[in-house]
Amino acid sequence: MYFPAMPHTKEKYRQHRAAGKCGSCGLVDAEPNKACCRKCLDYQKSWHHSTKSRPGRKETMRRKSARTYVKLRQGVLTAYGRCCACCGTTVEDFLTVDHIHGGGRQHEKEIGTMLYWWLKRREYPEGFRILCWNCNRAAYYHGGECPHHPKGDSNVTV
Repeated sequence: MYFPAMPHTKEKYRQHRAAGKCGSCGLVDAEPNKACCRKCLDYQKSWHHSTKSRPGRKETMRRKSARTYVKLRQGVLTAYGRCCACCGTTVEDFLTVDHIHGGGRQHEKEIGTMLYWWLKRREYPEGFRILCWNCNRAAYYHGGECPHHPKGDSNVTV
């Protein structure tokens, strides 16, 4: 089935919806309380069922998701310096994102576990930095002081 006016941008979708038309094709009125017309809804349903049952689909999606996560993590590490702000290690497997002023657990409750996506959507705001896992945990257990930098020893406040 071919839909000549399929929107390829969110803006076209929004324009169609604002006009009360189908968000997908924009040719006819949308079904009541739906974003699309019956024809588009049926097409989407059939496409979903046909792709969902394809052999190897789960593994393909898992690989795609892993690649996306790696690219997203690389972007976050690049935006915040790619090395531990405390000890300077650059081994990427050890690096984590740290909330400079604490409150990471509360922040996770608010946004869920999608911190990398959250940072990217907000164009990597201030208030975060990269720490290695050891410095991050040490600062947590020692009241904000990493053993690498005793009080007053450095300009880095962990």
